[in-house]
Amino acid sequence: MAAKENLDIDEKKSAPKGDFFEVHKKLFVGILVFFALCISVIISVTLSLLLTPKPASTLELEARLGELVESVQSMENSIAEQNLKLDQNVARYEVLQTHLRHTSSTTLKNILIDQEKNFQSFLHVLRAGMRDLSVEVPNGADWYDDYGDQMQKALKRSQQRQELLSLLKTGAVPEESTEAIASPEATP
Repeated sequence: MAAKENLDIDEKKSAPKGDFFEVHKKLFVGILVFFALCISVIISVTLSLLLTPKPASTLELEARLGELVESVQSMENSIAEQNLKLDQNVARYEVLQTHLRHTSSTTLKNILIDQEKNFQSFLHVLRAGMRDLSVEVPNGADWYDDYGDQMQKALKRSQQRQELLSLLKTGAVPEESTEAIASPEATP
């Protein structure tokens, strides 16, 4: 019996060696199948990502994005050009405004000078008419002397205004001329 027991123990010792691979054969096969399955999934995902073309919408979006970038750049260039033109036009506008102010003031000065000349001409004609009338009217000489002095003063002030306007036209204004015009003598 002891020999039998030794045989059983030897069989048990040798049995597990043969049985270990047999027992664990399913586990080894399962692990190998799992690794093979993982490798095949990795390969199939990689190939599908590499070989499948991008969707048409993505390509269209990228093309549209490129067009929009070009459009924005051209608009920015256009805005920069318009800003440059606007700056130039603002400078021209300021020059024209200055020119217009000077032109309109010169024109106004010319009109006033012409009015003074016309006023002086009217006073000369009126004075000549008064002289002719004073000869025909009794006591006309006294009347002519009284009003002739006032007309002479009005004519003198008109000539002073014309001189002042001529000086203003050139830009030089003496103080005494402005005082003489600003404080005319009172007429009765």
